[in-house]
Amino acid sequence: MKARQYQLQAISEVLPQQVNMCVMPQRSGKSAVMKFTIDRFQPKHVLIICGYRKIIEQLASYYPESHTFILSGKQYDATKQVQIASYQTLANRTIDLSIYDLILVDEYHSRTSQAVHDVILQPNTTIVLYTGTPLTNGNKLLSKHIDNWIQPVTVKQLLDMGYITPTKFFGNSNLIADNASELKTNRMDFTEEAVDRIMNKSQTLQHIVDLIDSKQLNTNHHTLVYLNYISTVNKLVELLGDRPNIFVVHSKLSDKQQKQAIADYTAAPGGLLISVRSISLGFDSPISDTIIFGLLTKIHSLALQILWRASTLNPTNPNKVAHVYDMTGQLATVNPFTDFSEYKKSKPCSDECEQITNPMERYFCLESCKQPILVNCGTPSMAYTESDIASNFTIIAGTLCEEKHQLWDVNYTSTEQSDGSIIKQASYPCGCITQFTVINTLAPINMIELYTEESNLPSVTILYSKSAGRAIGILDQPGKHLKAAEFTDSEKMYAGCLKYFKQQSFHIVSNVRMPKLPNVTVKPELNALVPLIDWDNISASSIVKQIIKAKLESIVEALGMKKGVVYYKIALVTKHNERECLEFVSQNTISRRDFFKFFEKYSD
Repeated sequence: MKARQYQLQAISEVLPQQVNMCVMPQRSGKSAVMKFTIDRFQPKHVLIICGYRKIIEQLASYYPESHTFILSGKQYDATKQVQIASYQTLANRTIDLSIYDLILVDEYHSRTSQAVHDVILQPNTTIVLYTGTPLTNGNKLLSKHIDNWIQPVTVKQLLDMGYITPTKFFGNSNLIADNASELKTNRMDFTEEAVDRIMNKSQTLQHIVDLIDSKQLNTNHHTLVYLNYISTVNKLVELLGDRPNIFVVHSKLSDKQQKQAIADYTAAPGGLLISVRSISLGFDSPISDTIIFGLLTKIHSLALQILWRASTLNPTNPNKVAHVYDMTGQLATVNPFTDFSEYKKSKPCSDECEQITNPMERYFCLESCKQPILVNCGTPSMAYTESDIASNFTIIAGTLCEEKHQLWDVNYTSTEQSDGSIIKQASYPCGCITQFTVINTLAPINMIELYTEESNLPSVTILYSKSAGRAIGILDQPGKHLKAAEFTDSEKMYAGCLKYFKQQSFHIVSNVRMPKLPNVTVKPELNALVPLIDWDNISASSIVKQIIKAKLESIVEALGMKKGVVYYKIALVTKHNERECLEFVSQNTISRRDFFKFFEKYSD
C-alpha cells in the first residue's frame, strides 16, 4: 500500500502524547491513514475504536498477523499489537486504557459518550480522532480537549488530484428545508411517524420509478438507491415489478443473502441495489455511477457518506462521471463540498454573534452560522408569495402584527397532503394564523443541478456587511443585465433566485458562510467590496453602479488623475455595459492607456 502525499502530511502532523483531531472527507482513505500512523509510531499496543463491524473487519485486514478483537463472540489475545474494539464494547466492558501507547478513534463526531470522553482524557498517550463530517457549531463537545487540528485535504482537492471521480448533484425537492423547524426534537433522526407525515411516500416512490425509467438506471447504469425503511424498500420493489436487474440488501436479510445481492449487482451489466443504510458505511463499489437519495435524515455524516458513495474511481471506466439525484431536499442543508477548515474556531460562531448588541446585525450574524432565530409575523420560512416553491399565501385568523417572533415560538403544522404538494399553517404568539401551499416534490424532469464544476452557469454574489447588518445579492444571468436586490434572510434570497433563474442550475458566491444555502463558494476577497457600498443609500438599481464608481475612484487616485474624471466615466455606465465595466474595474492592474481606451468605446 502506497501512501498519498496528503496522507503522509496527515501522519507527519500528529503530535505525540497529544489529542489530535484529523478531519478527512469521504473517500480520502482514513483507514489507510490509521495504518500509516501505526507504522510511524510503532506502538507496543494500539487500540482502534470503530462503530461498525463491516469497517472493523476491513481494518483487521490491514493487520492479518498482528490484530485481535475486543468484541463479543471473538477470541481476545492480549499479546497482539493491534486491538480493535467497537463503541459498544468500549461502553460495556472495563478496558485498561493505560496499556496503550496509541489510541485511534474512528467517526468521532458521532460518539460523545462518557466512555469516549474517558479515552481522550487518557494521559501520556498519543490519541488521534478521525471525522469526515463538518464540525457543526451546535456540537461543542467535539472541540473540547483537542490539542491539535489536522486537515490534510478537501473534497475539491481530491477531485482535482483525480482520487475520486467527478460528481454532479441534482435536486428536485425541499422536504427537509420545509420541515426542519417543526422537527426539532431530541431524537437523533426522524422517526417513522415523522417521515410518513412529511413525505408523500407514494408520490416520492413513483417519482423514483419515473426517474429510473427516464434515465434507464437499471439497465445502462449501476445505481444505489437509499430509502428510510425496509417497508419502503419493499414497496419500491413492488412498483418496479418485472423490470430487470433489481437487487435488495437490508438488515432483515442474512449476511449470506446480502453478500449474494451485492455480488449479483456487481456482475450484472446494469442494475439497482436498493437499501436502507446497509451500504452507506464501509461499502466500496467502483462500478456504481448513480445514486438516488430518498432517505430523510438529520444525520449530517450519514448524508455525506451516501452522497459520495458512487464517486469511487473505476479502473475499467476511467471517464466515469457520478450522478446523485436527491429526492428529499438534503442538498439544501448539506453541501457535499464543505471545507472543514472554517470549523476549527475555538469559539462557536453563534457565541460570537450573541455578543453583538444591534438586533439586525446580530440576526445576520446568526444567519451566517445556523438557522435563523427570528421570523417576521406572516412570513415564516418557505412562505414566499408568488414563488415557484410556495403559493396561495392567505391569513386564516387574526391580523399580521408585523413583529418578529422567535422561530421556536411559531407553531408549524402540515395538513391536506396531496399529490406533489402540502398545505402548511403557521400560528404566531400574537394570534395570527397563516396558510400556504408548498411544492414538496417536482417531477424528475425538473431536477436542478445544484452542485457542478461548470463555470458558465448563472450565479448570485452575496455581499454581507456586518457593521450595517444588511446583505445584497447580485444576480448574473448570462445574456441578461445584472440584477441586484437586498434580502432579509438566505431562504428568501434562494427562493427569489429559483424564480429569477427559472429553475436553472446556478452558483452562489458569498463573502460569508451561508450553510443553509446549497452550492455556496465562500470568497473572502469579496470583503474588499463591502466598504465600497453606501449601505445607508442602496437600491436595486444603484448597487452595481456604486461598486463601479468606488472602484473608479481608487483607480483614478492610483493613476494620479483628477477626481472629476470619475464623474464623466460613471456617466457612461449603463445597464447594457455595467457587466463589462464591473469586470474591467475589478482587474488587479490597469494602466492609464487601458483606462481611457476602455471607456473610449462608450463615449459616443
